[in-house]
Amino acid sequence: MCILYKEKYQKYRVMNYYKDVTILLNGLEYHQHKVFMANSLFFDKLFKSNPTNSYFELYLPITTEMFKIIIKILYSNGSYENELNKLPDSQMFELYNACYYLEIRRNFITKQKQKSHVRHKKLLGIIKKNCELVDDDDEIYNPCVYQINKRIGYLLTQTINKKNKLLFNNIVNNIIKLNCDSFSRDIKIYKIIMGFVKFNLNLDIKEPINRSLIEFIYRKRLDYFDDEVLIKESYRLFLCDLSNKLASYQEEFNDI
Repeated sequence: MCILYKEKYQKYRVMNYYKDVTILLNGLEYHQHKVFMANSLFFDKLFKSNPTNSYFELYLPITTEMFKIIIKILYSNGSYENELNKLPDSQMFELYNACYYLEIRRNFITKQKQKSHVRHKKLLGIIKKNCELVDDDDEIYNPCVYQINKRIGYLLTQTINKKNKLLFNNIVNNIIKLNCDSFSRDIKIYKIIMGFVKFNLNLDIKEPINRSLIEFIYRKRLDYFDDEVLIKESYRLFLCDLSNKLASYQEEFNDI
């Protein structure tokens, strides 16, 4: 149920044409399309388990501001980076938790076709002509992960100073605070280690010897694995302990 022309799409959204579900959250009503909202597995399961309902009063640990952003993501056909670029780090991780809770699909079930020059008098005609539904894909991907990796990658290109060190450590501290269940292994641990070496050891990560140190520390993460501990929790504990062990890792590496 995607619409090719954004301006036409926005016009019909405002007019509430063909919206088939109302969601009440935090005292506000949201009139939406089920097919777009089903790009979240949470809503997909909710609608399928209550097929005759068109009104849902929900109590979710999600603020109004974050829910409005999530609606934009679910309607975006996968193009939501401009929306995420605007968010400060604190809100990025708030959105991360909200997206985890709502189980955003990696591949949206709504897929936009590339071209159509046919004009339609009604939204329903636009939907049928310009869009198709793809097969359900239950794989979950947090939309914020790419943005987190992107911000870490950007900081790695910046000079070593207090401001950039603070920005880097703030991102890592937010990652550490994530619940282990919501921790994504798509978060690039290797780049985080590069940041620790750069900003906390004040080393040039372009130097081959420092690259070898980074590889050495990266292999050390395996020490945190345990048969009784989830892999995700193991990664989180490794990051949590890394700042304390950084100097000892460097000494150990130098002794090799």
